[in-house]
Amino acid sequence: MQPRFLIVGATGYTGRAVIHHLRTKQIHTVAHIRPNSPNLDWAQPEFTQAGAVVDTTSWDTEAVLQMIQRHRPTHVFSLLGTTKAKAKKAAAQGKKATYEDVERDLSLLILRQLEAFAAENADAPTPKYLFLSSLGVSDGVKNRYLRARADVEIEIRKSTLPWLIVQPSFISGPDRRENRRGERFGSVVSDTILSTIAVLGIKKPYQLYGTLSAAQLADGLIAWSLDDAAYNQTLDTIAIRNRISVS
Repeated sequence: MQPRFLIVGATGYTGRAVIHHLRTKQIHTVAHIRPNSPNLDWAQPEFTQAGAVVDTTSWDTEAVLQMIQRHRPTHVFSLLGTTKAKAKKAAAQGKKATYEDVERDLSLLILRQLEAFAAENADAPTPKYLFLSSLGVSDGVKNRYLRARADVEIEIRKSTLPWLIVQPSFISGPDRRENRRGERFGSVVSDTILSTIAVLGIKKPYQLYGTLSAAQLADGLIAWSLDDAAYNQTLDTIAIRNRISVS
């Protein structure tokens, strides 16, 4: 069966790159965008032009299950993310967009509905679930950003679905639509230091902690996800670099 990808978090830096890389490979792609997303105006025509199917299902448990039943994906990427600034803005509007609301709860909502779909549709391929986590996530971590992702990782490892957890370092680049000056500055400074160390012959720190662009990360994620023998493991930046074919 030909792969069918459902990308959740499609309008983010990584999600956008994944959509375009999948379509370059002529892989059937569904881009999920919430119906009230401020990114819908630019993302829907861009993704449609690329040949992706745009789905604007709301974040409702039953609606998400129906979305999965409708598209019957073989691979699902959970690339959701938020920031303190977004959470603060949402709170001012009476909405919820904390790390727990987005990274944890929505990622788990997708996981549970995929499990429900698999249990009810034994004739369909079991969906494979890829979760974009972060470097520094561990079971005992206290930081709220990392803790939300750690909670998701714990549940994924219990799942009967084939899964991949990805823990990259910095994901940044000049092509990012969203302006994150602090993150971009930190990645540039870090890469400068790590590159200097690499010149001295100590290459592993850069391989593990050096910045990945969205294009590189997307390329690596797709390569790993299409390898049926790769599942049920956690991938670090080095593992992603080993599958990258783009510069």
